[in-house]
Parts: sequence; structure tokens; C-alpha cells
Amino acid sequence: MDQKMSMKLFMAAILGIVSIILTSCGPSKEEKVLDGVAFAKACLQLVGVNPLATAAYQGYLRNGQGAVEYVKASLPKKDPPFESFEDNKPSHTFTVVIRPSGAANEWSIEGYGLDLKKPLKVEYVTIPLPAEE
Repeated sequence: MDQKMSMKLFMAAILGIVSIILTSCGPSKEEKVLDGVAFAKACLQLVGVNPLATAAYQGYLRNGQGAVEYVKASLPKKDPPFESFEDNKPSHTFTVVIRPSGAANEWSIEGYGLDLKKPLKVEYVTIPLPAEE
């Protein structure tokens, strides 16, 4: 085997190892924030539609808690899609903030990366709650 062929094989092996390392690293922090936004939106969209979700959410409201605590409680114990959810404003990077949007029964779900003044993604959810008797 000549030196050129050996060098080509060596470079191919190095590129293969680098490729494996890069593909096995998992999602970036930004992707995890986007997953957190999607998870929070999906949780809150069930309120008013699914009777169990509605009852659970109303229980949180009666206990003085709100949408953020409801979403946190809905996270799976094993491999949660995201773990940092906050009320009203971001206190640190890579977090999801849930707050009233200003419209009736509408919530804003904002995913923040490094810039705490500009979210990476914003979603809105309307939570239609039945009147309490």
C-alpha cells in the first residue's frame, strides 16, 4: 500500500469518526427550546378540549398556580422534551416563557435562546374555560 492510499484511508476514517460524533450529539439548545414551546402549546391546547386536562388545569388555578405549573406537571418523568418554563419574563437563557398575551383567554408561549429580548419562536394558545358554577 503506498503512502497516498494510506493517507486517503486515514482521512476517510477520521471523517467517519467526526460524522458519527456530530450526528450522535443530539439536538442543540435552540432545538430543545423549540421542543419546549411545542410541548407547552400541545399541553395547553388540551385544556377546554380534554375533560381531564381541563379539570387538572382548573385545579392548578384554584391553588393559585397557572399555566406554567400545569405544563411543568405535565412533563414526562423520563426524558422530558424541555425543562425550563417560566412565568411572564425570561430570567436566563434557553428558557420558555408562558404569559397572558393580552387577548381574552389567550396565552403567549415564547422560546428564548441567548437573546432575552427576542424570542426564537412565539406561539399563541387560547384556553376556553367553562364558567365555574
